[in-house]
Order: sequence, then C-alpha cells, then structure tokens
Amino acid sequence: MESAEDILSELGPLAAATQAEPGRHFAVHGTQIRTEPLDKDYKMLLDALGFDPAGIDQLIERSGLKAEEVASMLFNS
Repeated sequence: MESAEDILSELGPLAAATQAEPGRHFAVHGTQIRTEPLDKDYKMLLDALGFDPAGIDQLIERSGLKAEEVASMLFNS
C-alpha cells in the first residue's frame, strides 16, 4: 500500500512545475518536468484566449496571427 508520502514524492516534480512563472510552459523530458519559455506567437495566442470561451475565428482576430498558425498551435500542442 502506498502512503501519502509515497504519492507526494512521485508527484513532487509535477507539483514544482505547477509553480511556473507566467510566460513559460511545461515540458516533459523523459522523467523530468521543467518549464520552458513560450515563443512570441504562443504568448500572443495565450493572451488572446482570455477567460471566456473563444472560437478559432475570435482567436485569429484577437491575436493577429494567421489561421493556419493558430490551428497548428492549437492542434499540435
């Protein structure tokens, strides 16, 4: 049987990763989880998302990115 300590030790890297600073994203490399900076276009798309649901057309308009760029970022992430 696993104890709470066992579970927390396994989740340790993930829990630490949730404390990432804004403008960074999580990347999994093997068994390591780390944060990496977002590139400029991903940052623009993230800013365009806001807090309310938005369709792809709204994201294109808000971000100023091309439709194929937004689609690629959303579906290949």
